[in-house]
Amino acid sequence: MPRHLHYDPHVPIYFQIENLLRKRIQVEGKPGMALPSEHDLAREFRVTRSTIRRALAALEEQKVIVRRKGSGTYVSDEPLEVHVKKLTGFIDDLMSHGLKTHAKVIERRATLATPAVAERLGLEVGDPVLYVSRVRYVGAIPLVLTRGHLTWDVGARVLAENLDVIPIVHLLTKKYRIPIPEAEQTVEAGLAEPEVANLLEVPVGSPILEVERVYYARRRRPKYYVRSFYRADRYKFTVTLRRRPS
Repeated sequence: MPRHLHYDPHVPIYFQIENLLRKRIQVEGKPGMALPSEHDLAREFRVTRSTIRRALAALEEQKVIVRRKGSGTYVSDEPLEVHVKKLTGFIDDLMSHGLKTHAKVIERRATLATPAVAERLGLEVGDPVLYVSRVRYVGAIPLVLTRGHLTWDVGARVLAENLDVIPIVHLLTKKYRIPIPEAEQTVEAGLAEPEVANLLEVPVGSPILEVERVYYARRRRPKYYVRSFYRADRYKFTVTLRRRPS
């Protein structure tokens, strides 16, 4: 630990220690490796043991560490990593890793396309669209907030679906038989604004991954535009790049 340790007064100290420990585990940790005791960590970080306990509790909830009563604290499996190697919906990526997820619909409503939405869906400003906002959980931990817009030809049908259970991409491809052979995606770093932070249960200003994706039907007709806000401490993308033969 650096000798000159300075905490950000605007961010809870336990959260800063949580992130420091997570980074240390990602760089140096191995599954089953023992961590220092609460007493040693409190001395290292120059905080109370209650602050250390709170940081460790958060890491345990995220399955980064395992605490065994009377034994100590140990590194668990590595944090969730999803390899993006084929075009799937978010839930399909998670299910392929054997993870149980569920969603909570925050809002769904018919609305009118804004200039940004109209541009991405190939519509006119003011055309009807369906707006759906959901939080996706892995276990009890919120992982991602999605804010999506669908063209009204499919949105009118999706409006009545059980979106707490059924992924939208699954509805389009399986139930409605709309092939989705292509999507465009951008990923950038961001900071959690108050509403996003509240729904993802992280402090305001926490690092997040902002992912924008447009799903296209055949003949490159856009059907679904979604912006997703991922907790950066629980999710990362890995993309395999290959050179074309010269």
